[in-house]
Amino acid sequence: MVDLDTDVVTEQGADEIARWYRPWAERFLRASRAVQRHATGTRRGGEAQTEVEATRAEQRGVAQRLGTTSVLAELSSAAPHPSEPAELWHQGLGQKVAVTRAMTQGKMHRLRLRYENPQEIDLPWRLTAALLLALAAGVLVVAIRRGASFDLLVRWPHALGVAGGLFWWLFLTPSAGGWVVIAFTLGMLIRRNQ
Repeated sequence: MVDLDTDVVTEQGADEIARWYRPWAERFLRASRAVQRHATGTRRGGEAQTEVEATRAEQRGVAQRLGTTSVLAELSSAAPHPSEPAELWHQGLGQKVAVTRAMTQGKMHRLRLRYENPQEIDLPWRLTAALLLALAAGVLVVAIRRGASFDLLVRWPHALGVAGGLFWWLFLTPSAGGWVVIAFTLGMLIRRNQ
């Protein structure tokens, strides 16, 4: 259709031309963006950029001849939709993208989406952890004031370090910090036993 004469193109309906042109223009823009992305920082980057600009100018001429300049302008200004895993990876690395997934069983006429703030969802767990920590601290203070014997902690002080590391790993960030505490505690135990 790109190479057809103007008389033949005008015989086609504008909607039919736009329907045909949209997927073709999406593929063209995706390919030109991929060339730019891969050529950036290479020796031939400037040459590739010149070629991409030349093909884009040619494409604008084709769009004008077909009467689809608005479609091309819309697709050029919109954020590109990745069609391959590599494009999705590059897009995800470049910016934070909110992901929305929906799955239905059978046919649906309407899909209702509701945004839930992850911090609000996490709030009850955080409050529960804080209350448990405060309760444990309170029990420890009462036990010390009443003269409770901590023979187990004296006999195995490293168990407290491992328990603290597990707590950190499960409830605090960064989670790797808990493993660092566990490794340090076990290292001190090994060093003490040598």
